[in-house]
Amino acid sequence: EPDNVIVFDAESGDAIGEFDREGSITAVHEGAIYQVEGETWKVERFDYENRRAYARAVASDYFTDAQTETEVRVLRLEERGLRKRAKAPEEGGEDFAIWRAEVHVTTLATLYKKIRFYTRENLGAEDIVLPPEEMDTDAFVLTISNESLAELMESADLVADRGATWFSLGGLLKRVAPLFLRCRSGDLGVTAQLASGHFRRPALYLFDRHHGGIGLVRLFYDAWEEVLGAALDVLRACDCLHGCPACVGPPDEAGPEGKAAVAMLLEFFLEGGRPQPTSDLEPLLQEPPRLAPA
Repeated sequence: EPDNVIVFDAESGDAIGEFDREGSITAVHEGAIYQVEGETWKVERFDYENRRAYARAVASDYFTDAQTETEVRVLRLEERGLRKRAKAPEEGGEDFAIWRAEVHVTTLATLYKKIRFYTRENLGAEDIVLPPEEMDTDAFVLTISNESLAELMESADLVADRGATWFSLGGLLKRVAPLFLRCRSGDLGVTAQLASGHFRRPALYLFDRHHGGIGLVRLFYDAWEEVLGAALDVLRACDCLHGCPACVGPPDEAGPEGKAAVAMLLEFFLEGGRPQPTSDLEPLLQEPPRLAPA
């Protein structure tokens, strides 16, 4: 594709690889270790404007891991399924909702870490200085009311970090979804907001990482119950006690009770009745309640 980044051998000038534009800011930034066909290369220069990166073959004992910040802004809401709160359905309050939306995604690469092979020792970090990548695409959005989330946590008596739990749920769904969407994990992006500026409640966005979208979100919206059910199966089948990289992530990321909290959320979404389609696409705004510290 004309907008892809071509990776060249800095010595011979031969092309050795190609990367999509959005992924290039984390894969071939200056200082990145680029691996292709069993060889390791270090990127010496990234000509972002002309979509060219220049790398030199090296014997490296570390790889690089780039960190990003992603902002998702809702442009238009296209479809919603809503489950009303069982305690006060006549008031129209939301229990949780699923959405299809058009969104604008801004991704900024901030820094990269040098991680030693095998031992995973952190050898230090350096800044990445590149402009943000922006695109308009489609997103599947999952929202839960502040009241429902607070009641869940209190009823289960879990000492869980709400933010870590919500982010861990997003990561798990991103890993499971490709089995149903028949895509690569890299085709989906995920970001989690505990206090969404648009919805004014926790919102989880799983977005198509292709400009304009290629239909993945439509598939996700239609198969969301299967995806969440498979995610719950992963948790139940995992032998770990408090979380691990095979399910919700290690406890230092998901929290000591992160696995139990994510499982509780999935059961809540799947077992309390299906959300019903609604023609009203405006979020049911509410004043966020004052929640006790997690």
